[in-house]
Amino acid sequence: MANRVIKDSIYKSKKLARCSYEAQLHYHRLYLLIDDWSCVEIDIEIMRCKAYPKLLKKVSEDLIEGFLIEYRKNGLLFTWTEGDGQEYGYFTGKEEGRLPPPSKRHLRHTPEPPKEKLEKYISKFNGVGNKATARVQPGYDEGTVKVQSPSSNHNHNHNHNPNHLKDKSDNPYRTLSLYLEELILKNNPKAKVVKNKEKWDNTVRLMLEIDGRSIEEIKKVIEISQKDEFWLKNVLSMDKVRKHFDKLTLIVKGGEKDEQRYNF
Repeated sequence: MANRVIKDSIYKSKKLARCSYEAQLHYHRLYLLIDDWSCVEIDIEIMRCKAYPKLLKKVSEDLIEGFLIEYRKNGLLFTWTEGDGQEYGYFTGKEEGRLPPPSKRHLRHTPEPPKEKLEKYISKFNGVGNKATARVQPGYDEGTVKVQSPSSNHNHNHNHNPNHLKDKSDNPYRTLSLYLEELILKNNPKAKVVKNKEKWDNTVRLMLEIDGRSIEEIKKVIEISQKDEFWLKNVLSMDKVRKHFDKLTLIVKGGEKDEQRYNF
C-alpha cells in the first residue's frame, strides 16, 4: 500500500465543509485506509482497528459508521455492494486530498466500482466543490461487476447537517438538543449541561441514522426522562438518552418494571 499525502487543498473542500465538524476532523484517518485504487472494504470493525489502534476505547463503530454516512451524503464516498453482500467504498475527488491518484502498481484486492453508477454519483455533486470531481479517474473501464442494492444497514432519509446549527431551527438535531437542555434546566437551573451542542447534535444524528429512531420517538423519550423521578437525575446528556433509550421507551409504553428501572 502506497504512502499517502493529504494536500492543503482539503481546507477549501466545499463538500467536506458540509459535513459535521467531527466528520471533518476524522476524514484523514478514514481516507488513509484506501488502497492504490482509492477503494476500501467497508468493514467497520476492521476500519476502526486500523485507523484508531490506540483510540479504540474512545472511538465507537457507530461513530465511524455515522461519518461514512456523512461522506456518502456529501459526495465524498461512493459505496456499492458486491454479489456476496460485502460493501465497498471509493473516495472521490482529488480536491479532497487524494494524492497520488489511483494507480496499478499493486494488484487490487477490492473490486472495481460500477462505472455508470459511480459517474452518476459523482455528477450529482457537480455543483459542490471543484468541477474536476465530475471526472472519473482512469482505471474503471475494464469491465463491470455485479451490483446489488445498497446495504440496508444505512438509513438515507435524514439529510441534515449539524455543522451549521446555531440555535433552534427546523433541523431536528439542534431542536432536540435544545429541548433536552431546556427540560434539564427546568428541573434544575444549576445543572451542568454541555456547552458544545454539536456533540449532542451528533448523538441525535446517530439515533436517527444508525439506530433507526424517529424524531417523535426521541422527543417522547426525552420528555419521559425528565419527568420520571429516577431518570431525571441520571439522564443529563444526549448520550444517556441514547444509551437508555429502550428502557425509557418502556416507561413511555407503561411497561417498565422496578428492576429494569434501577438496572442503570
